[in-house]
Amino acid sequence: MKKIALLTLIILLCSVSVAFGYVIGNSNLPLSDYPDFDRYRYKKPTAPYSRNQYDDSRYRTEVENYIQDARNYVEAADNDIERIIEAKQDAIATANEAVEDYNRYVRGY
Repeated sequence: MKKIALLTLIILLCSVSVAFGYVIGNSNLPLSDYPDFDRYRYKKPTAPYSRNQYDDSRYRTEVENYIQDARNYVEAADNDIERIIEAKQDAIATANEAVEDYNRYVRGY
């Protein structure tokens, strides 16, 4: 009975994590969460209530600024991906150096 309950709990946690976009496992990110585009800093423009030249112009400017903010966010995210790839490669190289040091030690070199 305990095994079935544990298995059910594991399946439930896995399905919930997939449904909400969570990745199970360790992370080097703070709070295991990458900042969303819309959540805090950026506010999606909304159409004005009235239609006049001033409001149309203001709305267009807000949308253009929002698009530029999205471009900046994506560029920064791409830079973060590159940093992560570089950090992964560095960790692999460092681990390989440790293995090589150990192998030299075992061989007596």
